[in-house]
Amino acid sequence: MVVGVTPHFSANRETLFNNIRYADVKFPRAMSANLKDLLTGLLKRMPGKRLGAAPGEEGARQIMRHPFFQDIDWNALMARENNGKMSYWPRASRRTLDYFQMEYK
Repeated sequence: MVVGVTPHFSANRETLFNNIRYADVKFPRAMSANLKDLLTGLLKRMPGKRLGAAPGEEGARQIMRHPFFQDIDWNALMARENNGKMSYWPRASRRTLDYFQMEYK
């Protein structure tokens, strides 16, 4: 969802699985260092070493404390206190909105 293609993409199924097992993830140059670090942590091959893999609620806290999310007020988010205010508004054309159901436009 971040760059529009899976991290180990290949049209060839065998190559895809080989990439998942052995290839390093390549990130676009324009991607922020914090986002690269977040994704690297989430995509570690060993499940127990992934960011957020700690047992119970500590796993979620690990992710929430990551610098990529530093501007998020998690308490306000959980309480739904943002009153619909977004700090980021993506650019969208009328054509882009055609893919959404009317209730979400």
